[in-house]
Amino acid sequence: MLEILIIIAVVKVFSATAVDKARSKFLWGAIGALSYYVPLLLMSFFLLPLLVNSGVLPFVTRENYFVVGIVFNLITGVACCMIAFLILKNLPNANERSKGKNYSGGGSSIDLDDDNPYRANY
Repeated sequence: MLEILIIIAVVKVFSATAVDKARSKFLWGAIGALSYYVPLLLMSFFLLPLLVNSGVLPFVTRENYFVVGIVFNLITGVACCMIAFLILKNLPNANERSKGKNYSGGGSSIDLDDDNPYRANY
């Protein structure tokens, strides 16, 4: 239940930020959900049992395994989700890219605001 509520919140935040950046809200909502849920699944099914069975986490007993699992899953999911959110937040706005004055690529530059469509600066 907690995971579902967190994923709903993550999708809403990623979608709203994607709309502000003029990006696809569905794509970034899915990226946000997957960036939280996939590491959470990997932690709960592979990494946490491996750490507990190998004795790396000696403080984990049968009584507190469930609580430790929730804490480790939340930490892992939120950390990976924050990395994806920072990537989204630092993307340039898709609308600003087409309004730019000069973009160069490979040593050539084209003036996008020029009134003459037949003139380009190479």
